[in-house]
Amino acid sequence: MSVTTESTIESLDHYRSMGDHHFADKLHAVEKQHLKHIWQLRNDDELFNKAHPNDIIPLIDAVRSLPDWVDEQTLTHSALFFQENMLDLSAMLGLASLPYCYGGADGAMVLIKTGRILEKTQTRLLETGRFVFDVCSPNAFNGQGSGFLSCLKVRIVHQFVRDQMLRTGWEVDQLGYPVNQLDQAMTNLSFSLIAIRAIRKSGKTIADADAQAYLRRWNAISYLLGLDEALIRNNMRTASHLARSIERIQFRASDAGNQLTAALVSSLIQLGELKGYTKRILAPYMAYLLGEPVAGYLGLEVNRTQNLFEFSALLKQLKEVFQWIPIGDLGPVGDQKADPEFEKMLVSIPMLTP
Repeated sequence: MSVTTESTIESLDHYRSMGDHHFADKLHAVEKQHLKHIWQLRNDDELFNKAHPNDIIPLIDAVRSLPDWVDEQTLTHSALFFQENMLDLSAMLGLASLPYCYGGADGAMVLIKTGRILEKTQTRLLETGRFVFDVCSPNAFNGQGSGFLSCLKVRIVHQFVRDQMLRTGWEVDQLGYPVNQLDQAMTNLSFSLIAIRAIRKSGKTIADADAQAYLRRWNAISYLLGLDEALIRNNMRTASHLARSIERIQFRASDAGNQLTAALVSSLIQLGELKGYTKRILAPYMAYLLGEPVAGYLGLEVNRTQNLFEFSALLKQLKEVFQWIPIGDLGPVGDQKADPEFEKMLVSIPMLTP
């Protein structure tokens, strides 16, 4: 695995202008009706063994296998860790991983402009949770799950978003390429490094070997999503260094970040049916997990006098309510129903119209 151990702002800044160009070329050559074929597939067995239109084969080849630096032991270890810590990880998805991403001001603006995350925040939260389950479950990448298929779908949607932003006057020189490589690296870290940090900050002990295995699993997932290997770190120390470097480049206070965070907090309150004092400490707890300066960028104030016992009680309640919500709300794994929002997206992307 060829990775850089240290990064400077100068060595990273050019990744702001990079997207997923090789995959984009393959996607742009696909006929519109053939893309719908991908969304009709239910699992990886169908993805790799079913007959497909010739023009989508290059897309499938892009996610056909994990990188050679991922070993079976790491996959088994990280899947077991995920199973044993599923409730904590599901809670931290909403309390730390997603709001951390909103600290990237330009990336947050992309999310605002797509619109759906503000209009259907709970649905997006569930969909993200479902993706996490698809790629972290024990069968995700052994041919019996849908990890590769889920990565392909997300990679396609990322490119749709890039094309949509570029066709609506997105200022690349000022804002960077939409869904650029630094944004993707930040997202990788949010689901691995930041989630682990938040669980530890909540008071739970996580062994270094468990954290390492989970980080490396997300490195492999992000590789399938098109992340450049030069932005992948294979241990927690170098991952932390990369996160700090990206924060210095990408993170700042923004209206987009504040809007997304407010919508997320409101959604979590509704999903958890939180009331009274429990409702009032949700945002401070999120701020506590994120820490400064990220919490401040999102309009969250860290209440340093808050009773940690109350925070623990809140987290316990949230985990009892959520119980890994994506499974119950979105149906059994592999049950991929037609997505009307995706149909609308297909119609709205000029590159796909006849």
